[in-house]
Amino acid sequence: MLAQLEINQYFVDKYTIEANPSFDGQDESTDQIDIDFAMARASDGSPNFELRLFIDLNKEEEFFSKAPYRVHLQVTGYFSFPEDTEEKMIQKLIAPNGLAILYGCARNVVSQITGIGRFGRVTLPSVNFLEIIKEKAQNEQKTIAE
Repeated sequence: MLAQLEINQYFVDKYTIEANPSFDGQDESTDQIDIDFAMARASDGSPNFELRLFIDLNKEEEFFSKAPYRVHLQVTGYFSFPEDTEEKMIQKLIAPNGLAILYGCARNVVSQITGIGRFGRVTLPSVNFLEIIKEKAQNEQKTIAE
């Protein structure tokens, strides 16, 4: 059975992978990951979407000083649903599934690039997009209330 959500194309808009010249592998690395996203629906009302995923790994110096790499990545994906897809189903699937698909693409990019780096391959950790979406919605509601 085919999925209702289809990724049409994706692009890596920005990436920075910085090796930590002081990393010696002696300290245990505890990666810090920050994830954000933006979503927009096509202006013509069709069931087409643009999702942007922003990933920062070890952005803060405290974490980078103990890690082999600092990573910043921005990935944009274009998604669509069949025209007859119910709006309720679209709203249920687009954010968590679209972000999970893009994150898989991002994990591949980071793994490939760090695979030729001086400290070897890094795989981005698994994340719970339902929690990330929920937290973002709560923060937006809090901002509106203020």
